Amino acid sequence: MSACGLISRILSAITRVLVKSYRKTFESGNVIVDTIVRLPFRESAGLRLSRFFNTLRDEAKILALKCPKCQRVIFPPRPVCGFCRVTVGEREEDWLALRDEGTVISFQVATEREVDRVTGRIVGQPNPCGFIRLDGGDEWTILVHYLEMIDIDRLHRGMRVKAVWKPRDERRGRMSDIAYFRIIED
Repeated sequence: MSACGLISRILSAITRVLVKSYRKTFESGNVIVDTIVRLPFRESAGLRLSRFFNTLRDEAKILALKCPKCQRVIFPPRPVCGFCRVTVGEREEDWLALRDEGTVISFQVATEREVDRVTGRIVGQPNPCGFIRLDGGDEWTILVHYLEMIDIDRLHRGMRVKAVWKPRDERRGRMSDIAYFRIIED
């Protein structure tokens, strides 16, 4: 039996025992408290997303792929065009740099709200999030990201925005390397 097969059988046995134990505990009238178990792990992002995130970090550029067959822009970069099923990203000419400017096509204002335990008041700042059509892409090249904190009444579709990048020494190769998008015209 392979190592994976053995691990799978062990996990199945453990699961059966736990389910039986939970059922017995529940039926006897005891309270069951679910616990969140952290199982951190690392996994490769793959060749295309690795290049995408490394370029975000090192050059402050947003990369996409262009399908050689249907000419659609593929963002974020994926190994296969979702429309015509052609492999992309193996040739240098498949890659293109999108501008870090775009147009807000929609937005939402989520709030991180919680209740202050002392006063009972709801606290938290509005956190506008925009659906941004990036320049250099096509109609489907949309990035969802934070917008600058402004008066919410000033938010509207069609606003032009530009990425505000974190300083190079703070960038880690994640979408959060873009701190937010600043409004460049109303």
